[in-house]
Amino acid sequence: VTDLIVYGNPVGNVSAKVQNISPKVLQADIALTGNNNDMKIFGTYNTEASSLDMTLALKRLEMQTVQGLSLNAIENAEGFLNGNLKITGTTAAPQILGAIKFNEVGLGITQLGTKFKGINDEINFTNRGIAFNDFKIKDESGNVFNIDGDVLTQTYKDFKFNLDLNADNFKVVDSEKKDEMY
Repeated sequence: VTDLIVYGNPVGNVSAKVQNISPKVLQADIALTGNNNDMKIFGTYNTEASSLDMTLALKRLEMQTVQGLSLNAIENAEGFLNGNLKITGTTAAPQILGAIKFNEVGLGITQLGTKFKGINDEINFTNRGIAFNDFKIKDESGNVFNIDGDVLTQTYKDFKFNLDLNADNFKVVDSEKKDEMY
């Protein structure tokens, strides 16, 4: 697919190659390029065992692309993501290891009317789940919301939260009474 646009946001070119390398094993090589995106997911999936051996190589994923893929649940996106994830285990209990780095990320949450900016931290995927190490998000006024700790999971379906959240004057919602929906 070339020049893909989702909800008015340019995504880029998607190339997907999947082949049977044996009766029960599929080999995938999927890439997103163009519009400053450079992302690839490749590896194998065993249909009988529901087992994965995949790699997500995220050299650059523009937040404008994420905005389109979010069906415009986010708006005014800027910056990009990069990182690498190794995905193994089974579909019922995937093991995801690696990190995703936020680079000058800013975005608005459409439903909340708020805008966040200056996100330059990393989210780590570990054997325990998802780790936040002093992860900072700034609101439009520069007030910081700090996240530290873990989202514990073995299945990515059930979660336990062990997080410290700190904020002073951080604006989560920017709306007025007239904006309420019933």
